[in-house]
Amino acid sequence: MSCGTPEISPTSSISSDTSPRSTPAQESRVPVYDAEEKQGLYSNEPRVKDLAISPLNFGVELEFNAKLKEKGLELFYQLQTDQEDEDSGAVSDSGSSARTVTARSSTCDLEWEDIAEVIKAVLERCCLLKAKISCLRDPDECYDRWIVSKEFSIEIEDSDYFGIELVTPVLSTNRDWKYLLRMVLDTLNEYLELLFSRDCGAHIHLSPLHGRWTLPAAKNIAKAVIYFDPIIETLLPPERRKNFWCFSNTSAPQVNVDLQVLEQMIALDGSEKEKDDNHSTATKPRPDFKQTFTHISTFPTLASLINYISPDKCHSWNFRHLSPDAKCGTVEFRRPRMVQDSMVLISTIPSDKMGCH
Repeated sequence: MSCGTPEISPTSSISSDTSPRSTPAQESRVPVYDAEEKQGLYSNEPRVKDLAISPLNFGVELEFNAKLKEKGLELFYQLQTDQEDEDSGAVSDSGSSARTVTARSSTCDLEWEDIAEVIKAVLERCCLLKAKISCLRDPDECYDRWIVSKEFSIEIEDSDYFGIELVTPVLSTNRDWKYLLRMVLDTLNEYLELLFSRDCGAHIHLSPLHGRWTLPAAKNIAKAVIYFDPIIETLLPPERRKNFWCFSNTSAPQVNVDLQVLEQMIALDGSEKEKDDNHSTATKPRPDFKQTFTHISTFPTLASLINYISPDKCHSWNFRHLSPDAKCGTVEFRRPRMVQDSMVLISTIPSDKMGCH
């Protein structure tokens, strides 16, 4: 995701006290925003109370299969009727539109583009930000709008579901992004049946609030990726651990060599033979990553670091977008578990307290 501010986003904060307004019936529940405030959710200008922390820009790529519900079918035919009226210069009444829906809904033969048009319309209506449909991703995309893309790899054969990849515009952790993502998924569920499977992934792109990751910051991220990899591994479902599209970064050839050398050094160290009072078996101490971290610290360029930590994109943390010729400038986390609802998606996003210096 691009780390710049979308041009169409206002730079003013949501409100003077940065708190969304709530109706009495919804107090302590989902916040309610007016049109101006909704657009303010896309701005990445820091709020006063957030200046002491390190907010991030981020973007989400979410995969799922979808087909239209009755409400979505009605919207699809309404969009068709509106387009026909616009082309002919006529204005139809709601009754004729409803009759068209009734007559055609039982014999419809929808294509992927039809599903995408409905998703685009729903996004533009509930998010007040333009959306685009793109069968193929543009490497020069500036991510200032929602993108509906075709995802061939997850499509279910012989079904009326279509593979979708939904890409967010640039979002910021210093805005109410949880409300925005929850609103989008909940609204889409009103119009479509969303089907998630083990093949469906979610990718999280992270970048600084302004500018790009520096070499020192990228090195710190790489060290954290290696250090916390065993913990993250235990939190993942089985289908994500050995997935071809998101191998552990410790399996990268050069990283793997460093870690094997480290294991040999530990094996030669008599300290791993320390006796546990309650067990007869020897216990191995926690590995010291000093040698691996020293290696990372010696890389003179981003290119050398990228080739070390993620020689291709199919690793848990993809650093390939940090290369100078890559426009978005993000580190991409490709390993979140299957996203079934808005709460699971929200739990995969870093909190607004996360930062990297």
